[in-house]
Amino acid sequence: MLQYVEKKGCLSEDEGKFLFHQLCTGVKYLHDAGVIHRDLKPENLLLRDEDGVKRLKLADFGFANIVGDKSFLQSVVGTPAYVAPEILKKSKGYQKGADMWSIGVIMYAW
Repeated sequence: MLQYVEKKGCLSEDEGKFLFHQLCTGVKYLHDAGVIHRDLKPENLLLRDEDGVKRLKLADFGFANIVGDKSFLQSVVGTPAYVAPEILKKSKGYQKGADMWSIGVIMYAW
């Protein structure tokens, strides 16, 4: 993904919207299965161009973990620029919302 943006210079609004929708759909699929990625960042987004249609794929599930609706994770993991504040606070823990923070940072960066 990063190489594509560097090569082209930037994403068009339509490309960004389409890829962001794919990112959100992929993360929703993970969250529905009870999985938190915990390291979402542009470097972990792979882009494949199949016959002119771009497909976004999530990669690097090294920090991914399974969490229930009433359980919280405590470990401090992720890339500092994209990590959610609740992960750094180390108070009561965090859940799927931490991935949503990272998605927001990615959207801002695009």
